[in-house]
Amino acid sequence: MVERRERYPVKRYRRWRWLRSELFGSILLAVSLLVIAWQYFGMNRTLVIEPGESHTMWVENDSREGGNSIVSLSREDGLRMDCDIGSAISFPHCNLLIALGETDESGVDLSGFSSLYVELSQESTIRDSVRISLNHFFLASEQPENALPFKAHQRVFNASDQRMGYELQLADFYVPAWWVYANNLPARASSRDLSNVHHLVFSPGDISDERRTSITLYRAEFRGKWLTVAELYQLLVWVWISWLFVYFMTGAIILKRRVRQNRQEADQLAKLNRKLGSESKKYEEMAKRDELTGALNRNGLNGVLEDSIRDHFYRQQPFSILLLDIDHFKAINDKHGHAEGDRILKELVDVISRRKRNTDFVARWGGEEFLIVCNNTKTDQAYIFAEVLREQIAAHPFLGEQPVTCSIGVAEMFGADIELAFQSVDKALYKAKAGGRNRTEVHRPD
Repeated sequence: MVERRERYPVKRYRRWRWLRSELFGSILLAVSLLVIAWQYFGMNRTLVIEPGESHTMWVENDSREGGNSIVSLSREDGLRMDCDIGSAISFPHCNLLIALGETDESGVDLSGFSSLYVELSQESTIRDSVRISLNHFFLASEQPENALPFKAHQRVFNASDQRMGYELQLADFYVPAWWVYANNLPARASSRDLSNVHHLVFSPGDISDERRTSITLYRAEFRGKWLTVAELYQLLVWVWISWLFVYFMTGAIILKRRVRQNRQEADQLAKLNRKLGSESKKYEEMAKRDELTGALNRNGLNGVLEDSIRDHFYRQQPFSILLLDIDHFKAINDKHGHAEGDRILKELVDVISRRKRNTDFVARWGGEEFLIVCNNTKTDQAYIFAEVLREQIAAHPFLGEQPVTCSIGVAEMFGADIELAFQSVDKALYKAKAGGRNRTEVHRPD
């Protein structure tokens, strides 16, 4: 009896320590996910450059190198550089330069940015490309002997003559080989360095042919994160390694218990899957397709709904149903005949099938009514899909210039009562019909 009284407090202490470790692990996991989400969706830093007065901008040609290129700068819809490139030298050029710092002598640190987004267009009398340069200026203590005070980083790409956006990864910018050679840069100074960039430069491509080319810049934006993915993950890895070391030292028993529980849950899921598999074989033997339209019939829809309800109940996955009814379909049949009405029903299913996802299912619910099951879809998403579908049906030439429209009701599955969802979607469709047809309505249960 004495031995049992002495051991009991030890067991209770260990159990409390495991519970405390698990609570801390849950908090750490939540914080980690929040930080990762913040890094992915937020934590953004940008440096925006738009044609205006906030940055000093100018153009230059190759006259200092003995060239005869002519360049001009204008500001209209964007910042436009027009350049008549001559042939007086081997490598004629003209440049549009934008000072990134507050003064010509200051630069910005771009090492924390990951990409450069630019909106521009290029027009040229011959095929041409755009060269973007980032001029990193050496600090006085770092500047190599007999070299220019800055080091160029370049990226060349083909641009459209229409305004388009391009996102360029800063990791793809490189110090060109001719620049390394011309400035006799040592190995330590020839690698990429964006820690003190003074100028963002736009130039035509490196071809020596005479041509007239224009580059119009509408917007430039450096994008990045306050913490890079690598830095964030490195920090989280060290935090998690530290905690896991403590956790495994103090929680080995709880880990074993969780393994046993996971195995039991896996066995239960396997039994459930086997049961669902045997049930699905019964439905596979039944006719699942409507003979006229090729859509699922009600028998085929049963299997789909069973899967959706199962995922909703066991995995908490939402799903919504759409009930679509062709407006004035009786009048169409009366005017054009039932054969034409049947053709419209077939084409309608084709239109729906082209728009739906692979995880969505279409079934013929009645004469001119169709039910669409949208898995993993909440009400707002289903409403957007229904509106797109309704507009495409209205624009489809079922009867030439005479439009064929439809009304759509939308409802989401809540709880475990599928009948409540069908009642809701019926009410939504009735509301769409009563509201003037050719519209989408949503009904949510009280």
